[in-house]
Amino acid sequence: MLEIEQDDTRKASHAGHDHTEDNTQNTSTTTDKLPPGFSWPSFSKEDRYNPNAPYNQAPQFQWPKNIGLPIPKNFSATNVLTEPSGDPNGAKLSFYTGLQQETSPGSNQWDSFPAGEAQQFLTTSISNAAVQALNPETKQGLPVDLTAISTSTQARPYTMGLTVTPYNAGPIPHTHWAEEEWFILLQGEMDAWLPVANKTPYKIGEIPGQNGIPKIEDYYYVHLTPGQIGFLPAGYTHNYRNASPTKEPLTFLTIWSRTDQNATPGGIEEFFAKEGIGVFADTANQAAAIGSLYNKNPGTPEFIESQQRFTDYFNQFPDYHVSLSQNFGSYLANGGNWNPAIPEDTQPIPSPPPSPPFNPPAPNAPSKSVKFNIPLDPAPIKRWSINTGAANSQQLLSLVSNYDKNTEQQQGNYSTDFYRDPNNPQNLLLIEKWNKYSDLDQYQKSDSYKQFEEGLKSIGAEVNTPTIDIVETDSQINSEKILIGKFKAKAGTRDQIISLVDDLTKQTKQAETSNNLAFEIYEDPLQPNQYFFYEKYVDGKALTEHLEAQYTKDFFAKFSPLLEGNGLSDKTVSEIRIDSVRTSSASDPLTGVYQGQKKGVDTLTGLFKDTPELSVSLNASNGIVAVNNQSNTPGVGINLLFAAGQPSNQPVEYGVFAVDDGNNRVNGLLPTDSGYLEAVRKRAIVLFNTTANNSPSAANTSRNIPVETTDKLAIYQIGGGSIFDANPAIKFSFQDPQFSAQPTGDALSFQFSDGSGGTIALNGPVESFDDIIGHRQTKGRNVLDTSTIVDRKIKADIDITKNPQPNGLTHRIGLYEVLNKKGDVKDPLTGEIVTAENPNYANVVLSKSKKIELETSALNQGQLSNSGTYLLDSGKLYAPYMTTFDSQQQSSATYFAYKEANLDRSSHIISLGTNRFGLEDSPSGVVKGDFKDITISMKFNFADPPFAV
Repeated sequence: MLEIEQDDTRKASHAGHDHTEDNTQNTSTTTDKLPPGFSWPSFSKEDRYNPNAPYNQAPQFQWPKNIGLPIPKNFSATNVLTEPSGDPNGAKLSFYTGLQQETSPGSNQWDSFPAGEAQQFLTTSISNAAVQALNPETKQGLPVDLTAISTSTQARPYTMGLTVTPYNAGPIPHTHWAEEEWFILLQGEMDAWLPVANKTPYKIGEIPGQNGIPKIEDYYYVHLTPGQIGFLPAGYTHNYRNASPTKEPLTFLTIWSRTDQNATPGGIEEFFAKEGIGVFADTANQAAAIGSLYNKNPGTPEFIESQQRFTDYFNQFPDYHVSLSQNFGSYLANGGNWNPAIPEDTQPIPSPPPSPPFNPPAPNAPSKSVKFNIPLDPAPIKRWSINTGAANSQQLLSLVSNYDKNTEQQQGNYSTDFYRDPNNPQNLLLIEKWNKYSDLDQYQKSDSYKQFEEGLKSIGAEVNTPTIDIVETDSQINSEKILIGKFKAKAGTRDQIISLVDDLTKQTKQAETSNNLAFEIYEDPLQPNQYFFYEKYVDGKALTEHLEAQYTKDFFAKFSPLLEGNGLSDKTVSEIRIDSVRTSSASDPLTGVYQGQKKGVDTLTGLFKDTPELSVSLNASNGIVAVNNQSNTPGVGINLLFAAGQPSNQPVEYGVFAVDDGNNRVNGLLPTDSGYLEAVRKRAIVLFNTTANNSPSAANTSRNIPVETTDKLAIYQIGGGSIFDANPAIKFSFQDPQFSAQPTGDALSFQFSDGSGGTIALNGPVESFDDIIGHRQTKGRNVLDTSTIVDRKIKADIDITKNPQPNGLTHRIGLYEVLNKKGDVKDPLTGEIVTAENPNYANVVLSKSKKIELETSALNQGQLSNSGTYLLDSGKLYAPYMTTFDSQQQSSATYFAYKEANLDRSSHIISLGTNRFGLEDSPSGVVKGDFKDITISMKFNFADPPFAV
């Protein structure tokens, strides 16, 4: 019996090693499993977050390490957005974008869009003078300080805005005729439509449904989450909305760039900021309130004014090369909205206000035209042939064999096979299947791949241009079919098999001229009696007709007895796999989606790199590290990653602070002036402590901190204490005559006179979620800060290293909630606030039911151990503690991150880097002082989506 399975798995030995192709993780190699097949969604929560769904495969944007971003104004947790939008007394929403911000009251830089979005321009395509000539104002007629970096002198100018969109809000479908657009998500979730339905873009003036221009038949859903990027080429209709299930703000960077400045000069800000269109406010919350329809009653003057803004946009936007649809479905042949439904689409929106509410399904009705199969990162099948040419055949065989073995070990490679044409022994065939196109791309950038290409070139081999088929992501499409068969035959049967195959090939090509696209057989050049069939058909019907043809049945009846084992029914010697594919073609826009998105991302990266203000470098002299861009201007934010060098016998605290000038003044004070140390304390950023800890986690002694261009940073070092001590033994980098800093690319290595030091590296403009939670640690507070996050569960992955304990002590460690940075807690029995100095502090903390406790007695000494995943409530501060137990398991002491709470009033918990702490179990009278008895490291993300960068 012949068994054929689509996209399924078999195992065949070839070339002396196994090809494992199954849906379970192969732990012996780095080869990824092939994701399960995708089925069209219903659209449930599981569908929305299905990692294998095509619409979840948008690329992650990789920020160049040396690229910064303009620092936005008035963009903090206190003013970004409240719910309902526009209510200054509304409940705060989560805020964790990872961008810096600058408080600038009265600058009024937030523009209000009619759908409720708020946006601040960070760069403009036009000159600063042209921006100021627009004379934008607030609703009250106040001036706007529309300060932004101008890119007008670049070869290709671009406009970048920071966009904040309230829940279930977003623009109606529209087309940018002249400019490309990008979204880079920072927080929240976006339901979006990316432009792949049309074979050609709309030209300037073309509007779907008007003047003979056809409406759009299909559109493609894309689900974007933090860190991902979406690219929208010019001339394609698109829109989005905030679909965050937590109803938090959708925050992202929007970039527009006109493709031809000669034909369409200027930038989109000329429309957004023009008189009568741009309405500015001081905060994102205020701007969102102006445009939102969710906080206005129908028929009121405010509501009518907002409706008029839609009309003004609709009438005037075409003059700036953008067309707007009249409603959510007017461009669609089938009408309806552009996104899958969310629960709010079937409810009155919202109440209160407005009163009366909008009736469902307004303003969002799911369209019947929605498609979910956009191939953002499809599985490719790469087929290429290599002819020996002038090369030695044995050299080529060895080279290809090594390539085959190496490729199968690569991340994302599903299978790699190479075979020889029996009718042309000089010709080898390579077939590779990858889980994602990005996996293939990544491998083709690797040194090993480049070495293979160079090897082929050096021996004179001839390589034909590879063909790429992408595996079809839509189970409802009857696309081309590729059949791959692998068979192991009995010895001495080659002549019979070649004769049978020749006959089948002739009959297939004669009878199936219009249906069969390829019919080829190859032999394994290293292991005799193994054969490889490659067949391609126009669709499933054509393949079925071939398999049911009498000449095919006759072939298999004669072929099966020639195989080892039980013939075709034996899965150990017979594998047949069928893939539904699309062959790359200009006539099929879906086959170009991945490459189009990749090209768009590369273009944007190039635009950033071409901007002198955003291109940042590090240099050091006289003990000061300078952060500068190519224009030597302030206002651009970037992160620096500090990492410790060698361990130290005692704890050594490292930190940085900004100096004001070449004399290292701080707030007007010279280093020799009284009060200088106190001035430094106010600016100091604590990085970490080094210790003698040589545990596996010691390499994580690092911290990422935000800085600004033109900052001048001094580094300090304190042995056995902290800068917040009364009289720390502090050393400044600019006072150490032997302090040195050596550049290495985008990084510096620094060293004090005693040989201690570390590295500093540029690290892009966006902080990670772990960095955000660790912010307060830079001010000497060894706490975890989730205070800007609302109503979320946070997942904490905790690793612990326990060093050998000669004193026989064991430990219980944990986290508990504190009310503020000073460590105050609430007594659960009396409700009273208990400070860290209170003698009853330990009893209150240990009596609290809401804390995490970890036992360390079972952990292996000197080894890194994962203690599991724990859940924290958001909106709180958490501090670590440690209770020690003697050999009789009697509690001997409890130590906290606040030395005021410890009986000996000494520090027992120090920072070893971001969310990583070293714990000392000895009391101050017998201090070892190494702070390596217990090391605890934590990584954070949300327990449920949307997740953080």
